[in-house]
Amino acid sequence: MILHIIVVFYAQDTLMDTGRDDKSMGHLLTLIQLEWTSPSAELIMTHILEQVRRKGSFSYFPYFGDFIIEVDFLEEFMSMANHEAKTVILDLFGGGSNGIGLVIPKLIC
Repeated sequence: MILHIIVVFYAQDTLMDTGRDDKSMGHLLTLIQLEWTSPSAELIMTHILEQVRRKGSFSYFPYFGDFIIEVDFLEEFMSMANHEAKTVILDLFGGGSNGIGLVIPKLIC
């Protein structure tokens, strides 16, 4: 119950401001994994994915590989990177030679 309250307040603060940084959205993704499959967590996830699509990029390095473990979340990000109408830049694991980490254009599987 306490986790749900924390998630709700953090989500309101993070998602109400469309200019919020990726790190806050990434931390919110980490929290909602703990109550995944609840309607509120699914709604928050949908909203985050919409913001990432609209922005065209998402950076959660170096945390993504350690904190995001829910298979549904991983599938959503890979699907977004590979099947969207436009390229989505994901800086999730770092190490990219161009300084922005992992860039997955829509045509690369």
